[in-house]
Amino acid sequence: MRSVGLSLCALLGCAASRPSAAPSATHTTRSLADAAPIADAGPVAPQATATPAVTCLDHAATAGLLSCSGRGSAAVAWDEQRWQTLGAQQSSSSRRARVAPSLEPRELGAAEQELVALGAAYLCVDRTSSERGPFVYRMARAYYDAQQFDAAATMDRVVVLGPGSDSFDRALREFAADLYMDSLNVLASRVEPRRPSCIDAMREDLPQIRAALCAGRATGAGDFCDRADRLACQLEAHARERSRAASLCSQPRRR
Repeated sequence: MRSVGLSLCALLGCAASRPSAAPSATHTTRSLADAAPIADAGPVAPQATATPAVTCLDHAATAGLLSCSGRGSAAVAWDEQRWQTLGAQQSSSSRRARVAPSLEPRELGAAEQELVALGAAYLCVDRTSSERGPFVYRMARAYYDAQQFDAAATMDRVVVLGPGSDSFDRALREFAADLYMDSLNVLASRVEPRRPSCIDAMREDLPQIRAALCAGRATGAGDFCDRADRLACQLEAHARERSRAASLCSQPRRR
């Protein structure tokens, strides 16, 4: 497991917990409690004026990865048996602890490329079925494992908050939310150019995620919602600290 910042448990003294099991079409991933901590903001540097302008995600570019148009010679025929085989390989690989030497993106491996192509083939066959959620999630996971966090984040958002996502399995959406928040945090604080706007995206989307997955659920009823509550608290604290730092930096210098 890689550390991507100041953990929620370190900040709030919580007990780290993980989902007990992944849905059948997915595999175990890290929880919000230890997968999407908010990195230490640090002092506001006057020279860091261009970084906040960097867009968090290019949704239009990633939408092309889920589109049937323009696939040309790269198109493959849908093969359910091969999809299941590749999915099992992906799940088995994800359960082995792997620590990447860096967070630099890499090219998709041959099996990952085939899995993504098959997922796109399925989506071209049936783009309206409520079953498409697991296919988009597995495609997102391939990009996440390759540390292509832009594509992973945008695809996971489709699973969590996209049109028709309310018909997807709740556990699947929770796993996608974990990866979505983690990807945004990495983009905001661990890869260059850093994208502070991704913290804003977390703050904007987390209330929607909580409303979709945690509305009406009692406090303590499920660890995903408890973790989401803690993350919301940390995001708010992060925003207050950044506002305070910015205010201090804007004050006239005393002589």
